Amino acid sequence: MATYRIAWLPGDGVGVEVLDATRIVLDGLDLDAEYLHGDIGWDFWCREGDAFPARTVDLLKNVDAALFGAITSKPVKAAAAELAPELRDSGLTYRSPIVRMRQMFDLYTCLRPCKAYPGNPLNFKEGIDLVVFRENTEDLYAGVEFGPVPRELGDTLARLAKPFVPFAKLPGDQYAISCKINTRAGSERIARAAFQFAREKNGPRDARHQVTHLQLVTPSDVKRFASLAIIAVPQPFWFSKGGFYDAIEAPYLGEERASREYPMKSFFDAGVTVASASDFPVTIPFSPVVGMKMGITRSFDPANPEMVLGPEERVSLDQMIASFTRNGAFAARLEDRLGSLEVGKVGDVVVLDRNLFEVPTDQVGEAKVLLTLFEGREIYRAPGL
Repeated sequence: MATYRIAWLPGDGVGVEVLDATRIVLDGLDLDAEYLHGDIGWDFWCREGDAFPARTVDLLKNVDAALFGAITSKPVKAAAAELAPELRDSGLTYRSPIVRMRQMFDLYTCLRPCKAYPGNPLNFKEGIDLVVFRENTEDLYAGVEFGPVPRELGDTLARLAKPFVPFAKLPGDQYAISCKINTRAGSERIARAAFQFAREKNGPRDARHQVTHLQLVTPSDVKRFASLAIIAVPQPFWFSKGGFYDAIEAPYLGEERASREYPMKSFFDAGVTVASASDFPVTIPFSPVVGMKMGITRSFDPANPEMVLGPEERVSLDQMIASFTRNGAFAARLEDRLGSLEVGKVGDVVVLDRNLFEVPTDQVGEAKVLLTLFEGREIYRAPGL
């Protein structure tokens, strides 16, 4: 009896060729496995009205692993038109077998290794050895789609979401909706799985893992950043009410949750290394001093109290400068060369037109660069200087 029982699901199209090539590799490894064919794909939709038949589901419940090639997918109307005549107009609706499989068996991790083997002439770059984790059952992979869009759904969205109003009067058969469903539990699970995988593979080391954006973070997760030595990488340019906050975030999240967006002081207080970033090119123009001002004031317009986002999360100028300089260098593993002015470092310097510690906090973002040195060489001088 073989050591492993593997479901073999070629599907159709290029999937057949992919699994044929896969079998060559597995046979070359002398893998002690029994390969059990499973029916899946477009042909079974057309003949049986189910691209993922119950017999294949039963097979998957009784094997150690499965290899899946690829399948043809078509829009609902086109799929219905290709059903066998006796199955048409029977209420059958095509659903992606791969989405159903992921959800049925909770295959929430899409794990994609990428490694450059030494001496391979196809290597883009030597030394690449990374693994990408992607959530596989939520977001657009939730499989909740409408096309045509029912009038009831269109009316509800127009009532609840202002950005939907321009689409509200479209006939239902003139557009489609695909729902991006993201749960807190699903987001936490995939992040934990990725970090756990990295720790198990690499062992204890100076990993300097990082999480960016950090729009909604629970207090308990802030503590986890500290205990796991994870670097927080926020974009301070978005620390304000108004703009997207009023148009999208508060309406969708609710004022109570939206008002807790983008914690900053909480990270510093917990002892987390915070390395601010720009989110370029989303943030244009990008200026670190503007980011510093946003971290200090938490507002595009500090004079208007209604525009301040979470005043309790304001931090000091010292902390903001550190987050844009030495902490960023630490996150990039360049602290021996960059991030501070010390003997032996490369000499990257900017001279501003004012002392940031001697101007009102709401004017920090107005500072202009007079002189820039890169590795000790002058590369910019303001006109007239």
